[in-house]
Amino acid sequence: MRAGLMGFLALLAMNLGRLNRLTNSLVFAAVVLLIINPKLLRDDIGFQLSFLAVLGIAYIYPLIDEWREKYTKNSSKLIKASLALINITIAAQVFTLPLLAYNFSQVSIISPISNLLVLWALPLLIICLLSALILSFIFHSFSVVFFLPSFILLKYIIAAAELAVKIPYSYIEIDYLWIGWIAVYYGVVVWIIVKLKKKEQEEAIIISKL
Repeated sequence: MRAGLMGFLALLAMNLGRLNRLTNSLVFAAVVLLIINPKLLRDDIGFQLSFLAVLGIAYIYPLIDEWREKYTKNSSKLIKASLALINITIAAQVFTLPLLAYNFSQVSIISPISNLLVLWALPLLIICLLSALILSFIFHSFSVVFFLPSFILLKYIIAAAELAVKIPYSYIEIDYLWIGWIAVYYGVVVWIIVKLKKKEQEEAIIISKL
């Protein structure tokens, strides 16, 4: 539910073309969740990863997706959609990479590609789970039937993940990561984003004057 709420906000903002306002919605969602359970911020790595992943989508995705739009104008819809999904994965991973390395001592190399296998199933999974939850309260005797589609989708996602991890060199082992490097990493990422955003604004001003 936590990841679903934050992911939903990100996808909704992308579809509405309002990624610049996503941060407000994200902070609101985080505050609501922390009011319910204040320990999420300290103890729940999933909460931290969800929050950072959506921030990555909000700030990194628009920057790297410009290249996709520039160089794939004449490409098929399938190629454009696939590259867009890869860009979403990369954008999310830019912000979550240090946290993943620090907590799990691993960094995935193949995730941008392997996510193509599972990302399409996640919206369906959320819809199926929410529908099953509601229907199971009304028709309790048929709960197993209602949750069957969700079970199948989860099985597929787990199978795809297990297949991807068996591919040689699909991830890198990290024995130790000093927490100071994490601070440096995020500082550099924020600096790059600010510089690129500033450059975009300057170019927009120049174009508007022409």
